[in-house]
Amino acid sequence: MKKLTIVAASILLCAAPARVFADVGVLIDSSAREHFLGSDSVSDSPLIFDKAFPGGGLMKEARHSETVVRYVKNMFNTVESSELELDASSFLDFTKMGSEVSLDMESAYTCLRLFYNKMKGCEALQDSVTHNILEALPEFLARYFEPEQSMTYSLEFLRKDLERRMVDHFTNHKDQLSAEPTYFFAKAAREISTAAHDQFRNPESPLLNHTEWCERLRQVSVRLVELCLGKTVWCEQSFESIIPSFTRVGYLAQQLAVRGILTQYDDLDDIYWSLCQRFKSYLKVVGHMYPVSFFENAEDAVVSGEVFFLEGEQDDGIKGKAELIFDALRETKLKAMARDKQDELNGQAQPGPTVDLSDTPSLFADERHDTHGGFSSDGQRIPPEEDDIEVAENVVEEEQAPKIIEPLLAEKSVALAKEG
Repeated sequence: MKKLTIVAASILLCAAPARVFADVGVLIDSSAREHFLGSDSVSDSPLIFDKAFPGGGLMKEARHSETVVRYVKNMFNTVESSELELDASSFLDFTKMGSEVSLDMESAYTCLRLFYNKMKGCEALQDSVTHNILEALPEFLARYFEPEQSMTYSLEFLRKDLERRMVDHFTNHKDQLSAEPTYFFAKAAREISTAAHDQFRNPESPLLNHTEWCERLRQVSVRLVELCLGKTVWCEQSFESIIPSFTRVGYLAQQLAVRGILTQYDDLDDIYWSLCQRFKSYLKVVGHMYPVSFFENAEDAVVSGEVFFLEGEQDDGIKGKAELIFDALRETKLKAMARDKQDELNGQAQPGPTVDLSDTPSLFADERHDTHGGFSSDGQRIPPEEDDIEVAENVVEEEQAPKIIEPLLAEKSVALAKEG
């Protein structure tokens, strides 16, 4: 709130009511005032002069140029690129205050260009920051591109000039009207046509001036959007929201056309291509870390048309945006599958726990004694029991059994003979 208050104060320093000038002795030319603000709302319009300016009588451009200078010195110069990366709050504050004080088109263009150059220093923009910028931009720019207001402002000067010429023609040639009406109206039409033609060709004409500023404002807005898209990254921890976020960026860009800022589909299509190329580059760098399910869901979204701006192409015969994104998803999906397979193989190849048997010879000695007999304490051979022979027959492989069992049977026969 404190930041908003400072911004508002900085911009409103130059926005006192026009009637103040009667008190400070500044002479205002009425025709110039009407030329810039219109005759119907002069007293209610934002101030076109600043009483603190030396010389007084400054036109609208000069007044807002000074306003921009004050804003730049007091606020803009304190903005760091890191702050724009974090939440772009300074840009959002500017758009709010600019709308509240009805900032003129030239000053709006200047400030947007300053933010455009400031954002060049950003290393990356989180997708949420891009959302915020694209949400605020159409709302801020829309009033400069409203057809009714634009034409009213642009043609007002032309209307007054034609009205003056018609009055002069009728006053100076009123006798000719009754004597030669056809010639009279033909001559009047030629004068009006010449006057209108001159206004459209005159570089100083308000009509051309307004059209030029509209185009400059439109182009800097497009460059700003393109720059933001080229720096956008998505949150790896929330991979489920990446495709919805990607789709929303396309929707917010579309609002520039809906609100009349973009009048050519080429401009909107270029923005869509920038978004798709950025998303492809992002997948190439970090996409292999995502689970395979992410790519399957993303492919379904592309095929189903959920990502609406991938449908259709402005130019025939080219590889479309949908194919570009689908190929990028498929390529990165293969890398993710290879990663999972490698992890699986690494898990199977892990050696089990080993036991050092070098210090446990008695273990095997006992086994030998249990199965095949053993030796007494004085070194005499101990023949195996009958049960031992049965155990040996069960545990020894078939091809090895004769080599072991035959000696045992022989020993058993000798023992039985001695007993007999």
